Amino acid sequence: MPDLILSYPPNIEAIRKVFPAVEKTHGVIFSWGDKIYNPDNIPISTALYAHEAVHGSRQTADESAILKWWSTYLDDLDFRVKEEVLGHRAELKVQLQNVADRNKRNMLVQQVALRLSGPIYGNALSLAAARSLLAHL
Repeated sequence: MPDLILSYPPNIEAIRKVFPAVEKTHGVIFSWGDKIYNPDNIPISTALYAHEAVHGSRQTADESAILKWWSTYLDDLDFRVKEEVLGHRAELKVQLQNVADRNKRNMLVQQVALRLSGPIYGNALSLAAARSLLAHL
């Protein structure tokens, strides 16, 4: 389980420049290697831990690798989309584990796709594209 830190990550100013919606959105958390920054102290579900673990493992625990990952994430839209699709797929997989009902599964895919296609990630994908990328679990 990653360390939980109740503040913003060290690069919050760079994040705010790319994602001004972070200022207005309650409950945004950030991976930083083996740490999760949770400035609003929101409860973190198992599914959300899975999402952040994907980012953390791809960053590694080395500070220079984490900084490089974040720099690329903030500057390269294609990289950001790829990383978020990986994270959201891991999150959704956990959410869907014990859900057999087709309507409930569809609702969960829709919820995750709405967030993936939303302003917190810069509206980088349409809802239809996000659903399509998540639907193959």
